[in-house]
Amino acid sequence: MDCLVSTGANLFHDLCEGLGIVHIRVVPALMTAISMKCKIDRIYDVFVSEIELHKADLHISEFVKKLDPKKRYSSRELMQMVGKGLPDTTILGAAHKAGVPIFVPALGDSSWGIGMVIAYREGKKVMVDQNQGCR
Repeated sequence: MDCLVSTGANLFHDLCEGLGIVHIRVVPALMTAISMKCKIDRIYDVFVSEIELHKADLHISEFVKKLDPKKRYSSRELMQMVGKGLPDTTILGAAHKAGVPIFVPALGDSSWGIGMVIAYREGKKVMVDQNQGCR
């Protein structure tokens, strides 16, 4: 594989799995009201804890806080850095180990953006240049 292009959502949930946040496949007909009351998010036929998802948002925020705020990063660089500490069973971890670059064209349109905004509100920002790293 030369490279991977993915949505931010796919890689956010891949990160979650790498952090031990479990997704549970369910029958889609289960009642959404019950899941909302229990703080469980439903993504098509998968349930995941809303509280655990917030932990992943905070993980991304902490990652962003360690970056150089004066540097512009490509999605490729960010995914490579995040994948460094993840298990090989994740897309991010396996790609890092194999040296396969991952590009995320709409990084901010996913929960990665939420984590970045949390860091921004605490005075830390990251500049993402979607054109950088594409050469």
